[in-house]
Amino acid sequence: MSPPRDPELDEFIDEPVPPVAPGAKRGPSVAPTPSGPPRSGAPTWLIVVAIIGVVGLVLLGVLSSLAIYGVRRYIVQAQLAEGRNNVTAFAQGITHCFAETEHLPETSSRVPADLAMIAAKKYQSAFRDWSDEAFRCAESVCASPSIFSINGCSTRERRPARWWRSPT
Repeated sequence: MSPPRDPELDEFIDEPVPPVAPGAKRGPSVAPTPSGPPRSGAPTWLIVVAIIGVVGLVLLGVLSSLAIYGVRRYIVQAQLAEGRNNVTAFAQGITHCFAETEHLPETSSRVPADLAMIAAKKYQSAFRDWSDEAFRCAESVCASPSIFSINGCSTRERRPARWWRSPT
């Protein structure tokens, strides 16, 4: 059933209006075309992905440099703590030795004898390395691998126990 037509409006309509089915919408049957010139260049999603990739790479570089700095600092602090612990144990042993014998032992040899043995690696000492009087009296034996060289000096030479870090 078509809607009633007004005869006065027929003179303004160039073509007859086709009947419309109930529930159907009136309007153009062809979708409107976008106005303006056609787009050229990369799609928007590609530009967004490229920007995120560049920002991600920059962020990765900054975070990795911070991580390298932190790990290096941690390793240095751990090595210094190891050296301090070894020297402290040796000094306490020498103090105990002096309390029992009332004299200090002679200067000990360096363990390991050559600094090249601890260059960029750890040195596993042997029991015979600790056979000097100073080490025996102090009951000081380093059983674990170390990156330091230990040497005990008597007070006659006016030098305390020392430790060296390997030249790397």
